[in-house]
Amino acid sequence: MTIRLIETWLPIAEIGLEGPRERTPMTPFPAPNRLHVWWACHPQVASRAAILAALLPADADRERFMRVLGIHGDPVAARADMDRAVRNGIRVDDPYGYTRAFGHLPGKDDLEWFCYEARRLGIDDPVFWTQQQAGAASRLKPRDSTSTPRPPI
Repeated sequence: MTIRLIETWLPIAEIGLEGPRERTPMTPFPAPNRLHVWWACHPQVASRAAILAALLPADADRERFMRVLGIHGDPVAARADMDRAVRNGIRVDDPYGYTRAFGHLPGKDDLEWFCYEARRLGIDDPVFWTQQQAGAASRLKPRDSTSTPRPPI
């Protein structure tokens, strides 16, 4: 059996910082999910990361992995900058510099990279496998002009 990426490396700090970003609305009002707890909810970025890392070989490109997840910057440094700004009473509009990762939909080139890497492990149809899973992993299918838009999650 080959070694998978999840066995050797997983950017826990970066993934963990995306969790609050996906739960927190960008308004001063409480999020609808705070009004009623839904126990079946799972963090989309963390779920996507676990499934992708389990389907990729240990030597897969880590920067590309982060990009496919939707983490297009350094959330650890951004969080440190944001905490420092709060301590100094400074408001920072966009400390992360990229949109929240849960809304990212990988493009065709990212999907081709994922398929290539998964096939190196002997997974014949990785896209079919991921689309059968619940949650964020089903968002791996790239959107094109002929596909119907998916409802927001």
